[in-house]
Amino acid sequence: MGSFNHQKISENFYFWVQSLGNTSGISVQKSDDSCWINTELKFACLNYLCNKADDTELIERAIESFKSTKTPFFFCNGEKLPHKKSTKLVADLGITNAMTLDGMVFDMSKPLPKVETAIDVNVIEVTTQRHIRDWIELSPRANGHDLDSSKEFFKNMQSDHTTYYLAYHNSKPIGCGLLFTGSDGVAGNYWGAVLPDYRCKGVCSMLALKRLERAKALGYSHVIAQCMDTSTRLYQKLGFEKVSEFEFYGVFGY
Repeated sequence: MGSFNHQKISENFYFWVQSLGNTSGISVQKSDDSCWINTELKFACLNYLCNKADDTELIERAIESFKSTKTPFFFCNGEKLPHKKSTKLVADLGITNAMTLDGMVFDMSKPLPKVETAIDVNVIEVTTQRHIRDWIELSPRANGHDLDSSKEFFKNMQSDHTTYYLAYHNSKPIGCGLLFTGSDGVAGNYWGAVLPDYRCKGVCSMLALKRLERAKALGYSHVIAQCMDTSTRLYQKLGFEKVSEFEFYGVFGY
């Protein structure tokens, strides 16, 4: 992948977390190396602590905020091997290793992939109030969080740097995803999910393709994604290459 490295994926995620705060109307606390968002909503995927380097003071303040509000959250170190100081902080709290995500990248100088689906799928950009309602109702069903949290979190979902997508089958919303374009030269695929009954039918691939097409039209040189094992294989088939790994730590109860 040439000069494209782990740091660029980490930075894109760092800026996306800040964008999440703008989406939810929640103030993001940040320094040059770390940022965190505490929505106080009781679903970990709506609350993040992102650490590019050891910023112990900010990390301690973030963890204290999550503890005081009993808010579940994910903590991303930004590189495969955790930093020593931050590792001790999470260990002292009893935070478990939640997952390892693969950092994937698509070089936009390559031809875009061809995608076939097993069912009729129509992927659209979220532009109307009906689309917004469909997104808010679909996301918790596809991602496993509650509807009230989704309504609260996405109440201000319009963003200059984020394009939201919905996949429809016979006018029914079945999948979602977003493209983050707030990082120079690098766009990010985030929040991809498909309803269980419609998985393994090419829906996720079609959502990814539409976001690649958008990034290409906007002139981005690379598109990144952070994937679990099952998604890694799918993205590799689309032409993404694995360039790094990220360790996510999660705390889900106090």
